[in-house]
Amino acid sequence: MLLQLELANNEPFIADENRCDFLAGFFTAQLTNIHLKLVRDLSFISQLAHYKDGMQISHVSYLHANRYQLHFVYTWHIFQGCIGMDETGEVKDKATFTVSDLGKIKVDLSAFEAQSTADEL
Repeated sequence: MLLQLELANNEPFIADENRCDFLAGFFTAQLTNIHLKLVRDLSFISQLAHYKDGMQISHVSYLHANRYQLHFVYTWHIFQGCIGMDETGEVKDKATFTVSDLGKIKVDLSAFEAQSTADEL
């Protein structure tokens, strides 16, 4: 699964390590539109775990060529009142993305898809 975004810039995008802060700011500005897509399947914590609003972009790191990595943090929550369970935790996660010279961003979310036990074979 891919998340596609576009920089609203009429200038060609030149990919290098100096663009990380700019890209982190871009993702921060887009967060209200994309945060739910960045939350992976939380069943590895518990079947009851769910995302709690409040995602934050930590930073963007440069990998090579036009590839970057988006680092972000969000909170999960489990509440089951009948057994007195009320737990909260934090997930630090990352996603790889590319930026074309035209400013088209493609975030690879394939690792965020729900996995079944068949994936273990």
